[in-house]
Amino acid sequence: MLYVALFISAVLVLAAFVVNEKNAGMLLSGYREMDAEAQATFPLKAYLRFLRRWMSALAIVFLAASAYTEYYLPPSWQTAPVGMLMGGLAIFIWQSARFSVTSKALNKVVAFVLLLIGAGITFMGFYEEKESRMVIGPNEIRIESSFGISIAHKELAAWNLTDSLPKTRFKTYGYAVKGLYKGVFKTPDDRSIRLYVRENAGPYLYLRTRAGEEIWYGMQPEETRQMANILEGLQLPMVP
Repeated sequence: MLYVALFISAVLVLAAFVVNEKNAGMLLSGYREMDAEAQATFPLKAYLRFLRRWMSALAIVFLAASAYTEYYLPPSWQTAPVGMLMGGLAIFIWQSARFSVTSKALNKVVAFVLLLIGAGITFMGFYEEKESRMVIGPNEIRIESSFGISIAHKELAAWNLTDSLPKTRFKTYGYAVKGLYKGVFKTPDDRSIRLYVRENAGPYLYLRTRAGEEIWYGMQPEETRQMANILEGLQLPMVP
């Protein structure tokens, strides 16, 4: 996360300071589309000062917030710096409306949308930190999660308890923050697998469907063992 935050902060600063009075006609959106007369009356120096101050402040605050949440706050706070960044960009766009030569209302609409996105991203971090939950019914196995899955008993080819998790290359879709994984992931050999696990919380339940889908589940060791006992009692097929 910190590497990503450092990269984004560097991009913000670079975007602000790479634009100057000489190349603004090529690089500065909005100003670039103005005719010569409009460019002559536009307060370019004042806008560039405004841009640099805001982008520099956003970069510093975002990087500091990311570092603080990484080392001192629980995983549920990990998306908060991104939400703060979206909120900061929203305020920047709102404030920049005074430089707009077209529709100031459009700036404010964009700012409001960014503010909503920032709030949504922050909320997502707190919501997704909830652990997944396995429910074994008389006819199906259900993993309750934002990215959950249901498996009919007749579709289960095999299951087992394991102490290890497969290596992954990247997340296809889902949630992965500080050792909590929920969703679909790609392995080094290009397989798509499902993980509903917390690192270092083994043993894990391994499930394989008749269609070849592979799922690992494990949030709390005691709960995982209870689920294994239920599966054994249902006499569902185990991996040899």
